[in-house]
Order: sequence, then structure tokens, then C-alpha cells
Amino acid sequence: MFVAIDRTSKFAFVELYEKATTAVSREFPFRLIAAVPYKIQTVLNNGIPFTTPDACR
Repeated sequence: MFVAIDRTSKFAFVELYEKATTAVSREFPFRLIAAVPYKIQTVLNNGIPFTTPDACR
């Protein structure tokens, strides 16, 4: 599952996949940008796959 949540407006964008492949993770930001009704200023990567080195293995 890929999730983006705007902390101010609470706008949420979610995509669910069977596998988190490189292609899926590479395309997610582009689909997010197309869906968000305003300009994205900052991206914070707070998920476990981004903070734990062994989480994606």
C-alpha cells in the first residue's frame, strides 16, 4: 500500500498493490502529483520501508 496524506488539509491518496515493486514505487509520485489539487511543497518519507534498512527484504 502506498499512501500520501497532506497534514494540513487531510487530503489522502492511496494505492493498493499485491507487491511493492520498483516500477510501482517509481510511478506513485507521478500519479500523486496528478491527483493533488495543489502544488506539493515537501515530501516526508516516514514509512517503515523508508526508515528500516531490512524492511524491504
